[in-house]
Amino acid sequence: SKFSPALAIRLYSQIKPQTFFLTKNFRNANIPPSSQGGIQLWRLFSCKDLLKSEQEHWNAFQSNYAEKTERLKQRLETHYAKYSSNLDSLMIRFGEYVYFEEDGHICRSRLEEAGEVITEVLLSMEDLPFHGFFIHRLRISPDHRYIAVGLKSANSEESASVIVKLNTSPVMELIIPNVFSFEWATHDILFYTIQKNLQCHEVYLYDFSKKQSELVYTEQDARYFVDLYCTKDKRFLTINSNSKTTSEVWLVDCHHPFKPPALVQQRTKGIIYHAEHRNNDLYILTTYG
Repeated sequence: SKFSPALAIRLYSQIKPQTFFLTKNFRNANIPPSSQGGIQLWRLFSCKDLLKSEQEHWNAFQSNYAEKTERLKQRLETHYAKYSSNLDSLMIRFGEYVYFEEDGHICRSRLEEAGEVITEVLLSMEDLPFHGFFIHRLRISPDHRYIAVGLKSANSEESASVIVKLNTSPVMELIIPNVFSFEWATHDILFYTIQKNLQCHEVYLYDFSKKQSELVYTEQDARYFVDLYCTKDKRFLTINSNSKTTSEVWLVDCHHPFKPPALVQQRTKGIIYHAEHRNNDLYILTTYG
């Protein structure tokens, strides 16, 4: 029988897989027949022949994928831009503005219809009573009325949050010392954690309409560290209480921020989980199982 050379390397006996001993040069290689009645093949392509054939085949078709590749790239960039406000980045695209840090200044830019980029300085480190600190986090309120700026000391564990009210002329509204993490629940309610002795056990909210704060949650177990996260759809804040091996999550409804946090799942030793929300569904990512 005659067989295609391209199939030669995949042939085997119906009784038992054959072992072929190939010479260094694949051209005109003779294969000894098996004692079980194997098939003798008279010629194989070399590796270079096969690679050259595949390369020619790919070159003939790759142009068909160029347009699809470009469309996919644009979709990925759009998806990234949509959710970039949730990243711990010092450049955040939020609504029609881009907020960013540059040389110790917090700035905001907007592209006007005429194509002109308008940039304004919202906060300068030179105007703050902090020396040796750097900016590590930005969070913008949903209506762009406030921006919360996280500061950390380069030489110690000191930290703080500075909140600027974005009027016609930006005004520093509040400084909260020892803040580790923070997230906006509504236009004028900011949740934040306080760090003491390298530990975070307390969560507070600050109501800018009433100019007052209140305690929301306290972690009683010293082995756990508390931080905050805002779901990508901005529907919930999560209070995450974590140790190295175990976690527990509480939900704060951003539509009703004064209601007590709701427990997702009581902590179970050795299980870590994270909660995300989308389209009225709660998604749980866990190490269980």
